[in-house]
Amino acid sequence: MSIMRGIMTKLENTKWLAYLVALGGGVFFVLQLWLYAHTQTSLVDEGMYLFLGYRFVEGGDISYLGAWNYYAPLSYLIPGTIQSWFGPGLRAGRYFSILLSLLMAFALWATAKRLGGKWWAAAAIWALALTPMQNKMYSLAIVQALVACMLAWSLMLLLGEKRPRWQIISGSLLAGLLAMTRHNMIPLLPLLVGYIFWQHGQKAGWWSAIACLLPVLIGHIIYWPTILRLWFFFWLPVQWIPSLSQYGPPEGTAPIWSGSPPLATQLIAFFTGFQVHYIVLVGALATLLLWPRRGQWKDPANMRASVFLAVLFFALSILHGWASLGYDQCTFCFAPYTAFYSIAGLLLIVASLSSWNRKPAHPRQITIVLVLLLIALGLGFVLPDFGDWLLKLDILPRISGGIRFGEWVSLWDYMGNKLHLEHTTTLDLFSLILIPVGVLLLGLIFIIQRILRSRRIHLGYSFGALALLVFLALGYVISPLMNGPYREDGDCSLDVIENYEDIGRDLKKLIPPGSQVYWIVDSAVPLLYLPQVNIHPTQIYGKYTYRYGGEAAQVEKSGYWNEALALQWLAEADFLVIEQAVWHAYPSLQDGLDAESYELTILPPVNPCNNSTYLLVYQRKP
Repeated sequence: MSIMRGIMTKLENTKWLAYLVALGGGVFFVLQLWLYAHTQTSLVDEGMYLFLGYRFVEGGDISYLGAWNYYAPLSYLIPGTIQSWFGPGLRAGRYFSILLSLLMAFALWATAKRLGGKWWAAAAIWALALTPMQNKMYSLAIVQALVACMLAWSLMLLLGEKRPRWQIISGSLLAGLLAMTRHNMIPLLPLLVGYIFWQHGQKAGWWSAIACLLPVLIGHIIYWPTILRLWFFFWLPVQWIPSLSQYGPPEGTAPIWSGSPPLATQLIAFFTGFQVHYIVLVGALATLLLWPRRGQWKDPANMRASVFLAVLFFALSILHGWASLGYDQCTFCFAPYTAFYSIAGLLLIVASLSSWNRKPAHPRQITIVLVLLLIALGLGFVLPDFGDWLLKLDILPRISGGIRFGEWVSLWDYMGNKLHLEHTTTLDLFSLILIPVGVLLLGLIFIIQRILRSRRIHLGYSFGALALLVFLALGYVISPLMNGPYREDGDCSLDVIENYEDIGRDLKKLIPPGSQVYWIVDSAVPLLYLPQVNIHPTQIYGKYTYRYGGEAAQVEKSGYWNEALALQWLAEADFLVIEQAVWHAYPSLQDGLDAESYELTILPPVNPCNNSTYLLVYQRKP
């Protein structure tokens, strides 16, 4: 019996300790969410889901059928309903995300316990807790927490043996509702139905197919044909059915985005995903590289679950990588997108790890080493703070006028003064530091393994498999050290929720109900605190629905806006609310503003940690 197997056997006999460890991870997870909910600044998507969702639920002049929508209806209607119950505002939205994240963590624990046992369930909870950048996403009132929760509960109801009929139907219904919340998760449905047929039999498979399709069909019937806009960019065969082009951007217009980003930007965005989701992405790759041979699977049910989870995880990764990395619009969205389905990666690791191939062939071991070094190289370029910190450490003796061991200087002093390199160039070169670190770690693993073998202590793993496990375990422990803001100006040391509530009260005093408001603010969250004002909903999306060119009436009918519409709405508005940091993106609109026709009030910054985000409120003079 190997040492690792002996340790796991002893741990399996400590039932309550495993539960306490899982509980500790859950508490740490929730504490992070609470902190981040109060210290993360808002963004376009958050204001969009909350404001439009609330308006869609409350009814009136703004409806899902009339506004341009990037996302499926439930992504708006669910947060809108919560605000309708508890009152509109950022607090209700973010606290709801915390609740969803807690429910997601419970479903993850329950499913991991079924697939791998109580200790692997505890490990899965801590993997969640030790991913702070992802937890920042789950703390926001965006759909990451909602989608992850729905996916977790669907998998909890369906994965494993002998699922009752009611769980199969409920889990499949939930999967269908998930597709109507995040339409890019649609690959889940056919893969899930296929898994149900395979694991639970033909009758269960047909029940699952009907339950999955029912929410999708109902949603499309209710919102037909406007809902076709969801599928325009990546799904509808416009080249074969030209009439479908009416559901996309109007002809003769162009987005702000220039097209595909440079390869270097794409690579940095890709490896940022590893910075945020190291455990999940490296663990999923480890599953493929150490995929069990025939006969190695310890449990046929876990084998079927692992195949399903592997296909699901990598299919969604490819789809969301294509939708983000290949376009300028949201290149760095690969990491936030992965948060939708990262739980599938965690469950894949749990379901398959006990059956991993411990002694892969030499070609696969070579592949493992190359993959690990490539990941180390990529992480070196996306962790500039780490390289900068090392560059500035005073660890080298001064050599001016001879070596002076009593006087210490940094590596930057050597490279900057002696080689006359720019700091950015030096930092780029220094990003390669993780390559020799990786090589040293691999060498250390090799030496330790040889020493143990010489003493007839066998771990039961070949060098490649052991190296992969060590890198995964090391990343599991140090993931929080790779933490950082996953978006610019995302972190703030002050209470962001209270700040938005204060700004909302100030706006409510200035803008009476029924006013026509022209809105150029990065997030629509402040509008939640206003009474029923009139606003053009496409402005809520900001630059994402702004187009160059086009005939004004057709552009507005298609759910977009352009310069002509902006100037028209500017002239019609009773109030202009403009965020200073955003206004510079529309220089022609600044020229169209006749400041003498308005009274100006300046409100505090919407981001209390960034003074350039103060609000300019222009009220038209009588």
